[in-house]
Amino acid sequence: MIIFDFDGVIVDSERLANAVLARMVTALGRPMDAREAARRFTGKVTRDCLILIEHELGLAVPAGFAADYEDAITDAYERELTPVAGIVPVLESLRGPRCIASGSSHPRIAHALRVVGLAHHFTGAVFSAEEVARGKPAPDVFLHAAARMGIAPEACVVVEDSITGVTGARAAGMPVFGLVGTFGPDELAAAGASPVHSPTELLAQPLFRQRAGIDD
Repeated sequence: MIIFDFDGVIVDSERLANAVLARMVTALGRPMDAREAARRFTGKVTRDCLILIEHELGLAVPAGFAADYEDAITDAYERELTPVAGIVPVLESLRGPRCIASGSSHPRIAHALRVVGLAHHFTGAVFSAEEVARGKPAPDVFLHAAARMGIAPEACVVVEDSITGVTGARAAGMPVFGLVGTFGPDELAAAGASPVHSPTELLAQPLFRQRAGIDD
């Protein structure tokens, strides 16, 4: 089975979410740009982002912050969300089981899939860290996804774009392809991933092709 992260792998949402977070953190009195937000928050569930804002940045997160964040992301998705460049031909090539294992909430994932028209690729195969005790970099959501899909962890391959996600997948005992973007190839490789610069490069990888059921 192929397990896909969602934000930054299926949909080009990381830049939108990080721009929103950067703007909201700046409004709390700590200037932040989207690049810093990407480095700090990419791959993390919202609850862990709020903990980071409070404990690492020393800011008081007001009541309603998380809800305002979700509302702002919803608006941004409606206006600007697109699939990650190159992911559609990859999804259309898959012949075996596939699923999403994401730190995003089910409502956010469902909304994003609807906006970009890719929901049919993952019917009944979307899993969120809100279903498990710990988000990435813990392995919980990957192991949960494999168990729910009835596939042994060692028979899965993960596609991720964050160090947090790569770390979680490796902790689950799953090989990982790391999509270069927010994090460079050396960073992804150091975390345990095989870097690729575009999703279409996955189609040339023997391990990906094998686990995806793609015939030569």
